[in-house]
Amino acid sequence: MTIVDGDGPSVVRFPDLSPRAYEHPVDRGALATLRTVPGFGEVLKAVAGFFPERGNG
Repeated sequence: MTIVDGDGPSVVRFPDLSPRAYEHPVDRGALATLRTVPGFGEVLKAVAGFFPERGNG
């Protein structure tokens, strides 16, 4: 665990925690099913490109 404190709000980082560790098993299954749809990854990347990764406020 790392606590980063700068000019903004404090951020706690957990570098050894995998994002898969907090995925719900049903969500994991649904994502696996969606990944079998041809072109799904490209469409998702295109749609996600329209939105900023993080909000600033």
